[in-house]
Amino acid sequence: MRFRKLLEVLRKKAPRGLSAESGGEEIWRGKVRRRAGRAAGSIVPLMVYLKSDDPEIRHLACKAVVALFSRISTKNKYHETVKNAEVSMSDLDFYRINFPASDYLTLLAVTSFNRDGRVRERSVRELAKSGNAYAIQFIIFRLADWVEEVRKVAIRSLEKYKKPAFIDSLVANIATFERLQSVERVNLSDLYGDFIDFIIVRNNEVVLARFGRYSERSRMLRSRNLVNSAHVTL
Repeated sequence: MRFRKLLEVLRKKAPRGLSAESGGEEIWRGKVRRRAGRAAGSIVPLMVYLKSDDPEIRHLACKAVVALFSRISTKNKYHETVKNAEVSMSDLDFYRINFPASDYLTLLAVTSFNRDGRVRERSVRELAKSGNAYAIQFIIFRLADWVEEVRKVAIRSLEKYKKPAFIDSLVANIATFERLQSVERVNLSDLYGDFIDFIIVRNNEVVLARFGRYSERSRMLRSRNLVNSAHVTL
């Protein structure tokens, strides 16, 4: 209903909002066909409305972006879908001031894939400041960024989440980190080793106590890394 409501509001308040140029038709097709992949492609044209002068349009656009982004599940799809959104450094400030903290956090995840390295770096810094476990996955993605400074910020940011309070999310992201190691532009083996050490050596008792709540994939990866560890026994 968010998409239908947004379109209705745009028809009344922004007559040009449904033009092919603005992406309105793509939004509509994505809603009608109910296909996440196609609908997710509507995020970029929707981003334009996040800075609308009309609070209702801003609110509806934000909720639509958040909903669509939540349907994406792979790094490549994230990148392909949102990298070309027109986002400036001042836009990030606008998002922080005008949207709820939970929506702002999701918008930071979106902008962490932006083609502008400065926007990606600022997004990672803000994700680190949030102290929210949701940020971990998107910080990990930036460990393999093609800009060195963004990678450095991501490394420092991930350190802030190496706390027992975030252990469940760290375990859930073992697979994310493992897949990222295939990126050839940077060697992540040492970072991955330290990440795994924090989970299965320094916090092994905590992980064991919560083992049953983890996905089968996460349990398998944890156990495999445990076998390879010289410090902990099964």
